[in-house]
Amino acid sequence: MLLVLGVALAAAGLYAAVRSAADLRDVALIVANDPIDGRELLEATEPVEFEGTARASSEAGLDDAPFSDTPSLCWSVRVQRFRANQGNSGRGGRWETVDADESRRPFVVDLGTARAAVDPEGATLRFGEWRTVATECDEIEPRSFDHAPALAAVLGPGWWLLLRDEADAAESGDDEASSARPASVDIKHRLRMQERRLEPGDAVHVYGARAATGADEWGSETDVSVGAPDGLSRYAITIGDASAAARSQVRNGIALALLGLSLLGGGLALVWLSLAS
Repeated sequence: MLLVLGVALAAAGLYAAVRSAADLRDVALIVANDPIDGRELLEATEPVEFEGTARASSEAGLDDAPFSDTPSLCWSVRVQRFRANQGNSGRGGRWETVDADESRRPFVVDLGTARAAVDPEGATLRFGEWRTVATECDEIEPRSFDHAPALAAVLGPGWWLLLRDEADAAESGDDEASSARPASVDIKHRLRMQERRLEPGDAVHVYGARAATGADEWGSETDVSVGAPDGLSRYAITIGDASAAARSQVRNGIALALLGLSLLGGGLALVWLSLAS
């Protein structure tokens, strides 16, 4: 059993280390190469790097982010609950993500000398830090969201069932809860609603995209369309310029490297203990 667990941990650690190496390689390429301009983008045949200003597409339009109602090109949202420590002091705790959602609409990047239609499907979206839009606490009615309509956009019935089961188990001391659904749930933990979004007018950096087609017809609003490349090339969309993209990649690469080395070390230790026993 230890041998199987050790091999699994080592394999996961090795995979994370390889992914971190790919992220750090991308950082080196972003730093070493300048983003191409619009004319080069029109002639590109390999995955490209470019930056410009994000604009709404006349076809895809905008989508309101559910918590802030901000018209956005792409957005990610999450709901987190603060779970307090159960020790005698009752101090401290951690935030847990209980639900999440996202929306990706094709948008236009204005490079100055050309306009590119960008399909964000398949891209890693790096939109900076999470913005806390609202915080809920006390009682929340699962059948009525009049005081917090944005919460209903993300939280589904499964989350209320989870809260009910926790509350019932805490009262009865049992692990199993009844199937009856209460009219309200005393959460006792804070909920916070957070967003990350790409808005029209934001500076945006696109890395690893492949130019798919030129303009479809005369008078088109864009000169070229780009999207996810084939193969193993990396595709990422970052708010900001090349330096912002490099910083984001560095953080991600270092985090993956630390995770990979920890898992690899733990896995090899378990394999050694299994073989030695």
